[in-house]
Amino acid sequence: MHAMAAAQSDSSQALVLLCAGRTFIAGADITEFGKPPPAPLFEDVLERLETSKKPVVAAIHGMAPGGGFETALACEFRDALDEDNWQPAPSLERLAMAGKSFEKYHRVHP
Repeated sequence: MHAMAAAQSDSSQALVLLCAGRTFIAGADITEFGKPPPAPLFEDVLERLETSKKPVVAAIHGMAPGGGFETALACEFRDALDEDNWQPAPSLERLAMAGKSFEKYHRVHP
């Protein structure tokens, strides 16, 4: 969140969301289910991405299920290496935690 705030006033013209490792963002940590959410709240992170003064690009590599899917949809642009790797989290039989996946998925895939 600090980096997003700083980037709003620097000389950059756009922001690129990159992730280290084999996946973009793998989604929720199921070991945290049923516990109080840690700060920052996921909904607040998505809001920050959606309201950025500068365009935000999700550079998607590997899988991006659940929360990763939702994070990608919160960005203004998405660049995926493989279009089959980002999707809702059907294996958990629920929508991603912030609840915007369904709404945004239909904006991208009417």
